[in-house]
Amino acid sequence: MASNRSGLLHAMKLEERRRMIKEGQKQRGFFLRKRTQIEDDIKHQSWEGVYKKI
Repeated sequence: MASNRSGLLHAMKLEERRRMIKEGQKQRGFFLRKRTQIEDDIKHQSWEGVYKKI
């Protein structure tokens, strides 16, 4: 019985790890898209426009 329980705990830990990795990938993807968007915005702005925003 102990081996079944440890196997279940191991499976639960693996599933939790998979879920955390998947969430981390979503977050990294979001931040990468946001960073790319900000960099593109900066490239297409004149320095006067950026200066006036500050």
